[in-house]
Amino acid sequence: MDITATSGFASYLRKVYGMVGGGLVISAIVTFILSTSPDLAQVFYHLSANGSHALKFTAAGWIALLLPFALLILAMFSDIERWSVGAINAYYGIFCASFGVSLYAATSQYTGASVGAALLITAGSFTGLSLTGMMIKTPLTGLKSFCMMGLWGLVLVGLAQMLFHFSLNQTLMSLIGVGVFAGLTVTDTQDMRDRYSEGGNSHASIMMGAMGLYLDAMNMFINILELVGVKKGD
Repeated sequence: MDITATSGFASYLRKVYGMVGGGLVISAIVTFILSTSPDLAQVFYHLSANGSHALKFTAAGWIALLLPFALLILAMFSDIERWSVGAINAYYGIFCASFGVSLYAATSQYTGASVGAALLITAGSFTGLSLTGMMIKTPLTGLKSFCMMGLWGLVLVGLAQMLFHFSLNQTLMSLIGVGVFAGLTVTDTQDMRDRYSEGGNSHASIMMGAMGLYLDAMNMFINILELVGVKKGD
């Protein structure tokens, strides 16, 4: 039986994408609050002279940057199926809010029109890639492995660059990032079939599916913004 044709799986998808949407809204609200409150933004960042954009992280900013990684590790090594619905929602909300703090560092550098254009491109791309992943029946395990290796490479290079400040071809890195997260969007969407088969409609299963797609969408947006964005003052 093809579970993608069942009403239960359709309900599961609605819940997953609803949670993705909710997480994106949380992150956007946090980013907006920081963009309209320089005093609050200074808690996490050293700002430019006019207070319009972030220059580098404060100690609190580093904590916000690294918190999503710590929360991911917690989810990997915890039996989240035993967590209450409230605990899962709180965990996911904190995860998205901390990512919203980091998102401010990226979006504050660019004009509002650039951010809007990147959002539209990301929304269209994410929708098309998700539909592609749902329609492809053949398991894309090779693509998943390749994209995961690319992801770890991007993470390590990014952390090394922040620590040692060596120069990078940012356009090339952004193109690679778009490709990696495009591939992960397809494979993470496809993985939801297996997750539904294994965990049914549990809230933990919904949250794990939503978290993967949330990360795909957010990172794709950041890389697209770096490609098409016009920096303030340019």
